[in-house]
Amino acid sequence: MKELIGYCGLDCETCEARIAIINDDNELRTKVSKLWSERMI
Repeated sequence: MKELIGYCGLDCETCEARIAIINDDNELRTKVSKLWSERMI
């Protein structure tokens, strides 16, 4: 497994936000943004 750690500290290879961008998956983008927004509160 390739290790790619982003500036944010997350493993880019398993990051759902990155995967959504790469696959142009708007449903996953929405899911991730909602989840991350809830965690920030």
